[in-house]
Amino acid sequence: MSDVYGFGVVLVEVLIGKKLVSIQRSKQGTSPVTYFMQSMEEKKLFDIVDARVKKEGKKASITEFAELAKRCLNSNAKKRPAMKKVADELEKIRKSEIKASDAHDEQCSEEVEPETLVAPAVELFSSISSELL
Repeated sequence: MSDVYGFGVVLVEVLIGKKLVSIQRSKQGTSPVTYFMQSMEEKKLFDIVDARVKKEGKKASITEFAELAKRCLNSNAKKRPAMKKVADELEKIRKSEIKASDAHDEQCSEEVEPETLVAPAVELFSSISSELL
């Protein structure tokens, strides 16, 4: 289950656009994982999400992605999802991003790039997790 925890750390890094090792936050006495978890509990996720992720990702997908990361980071290892479940959920998020982008393309007269920042990350993590299984 420690692999799932580490994977959760990587998911958070994708969301916030930074490595979770932060000297500044460490000096404040809050671990990066605690900082993320507190932001989630305080409903301030979008205050810490990287600007590109907010701009290019769908709000619902970003929220699902963050909720998945939160479950991977659960302090109780028994309550963390299995990697297979993580891979399945990432695939579901990827498909919803593609579906939303396709629907958006049909509504726009201009050509819009269908890929978002979240969808490629989900695809990458899906392929990595399937190798781990």
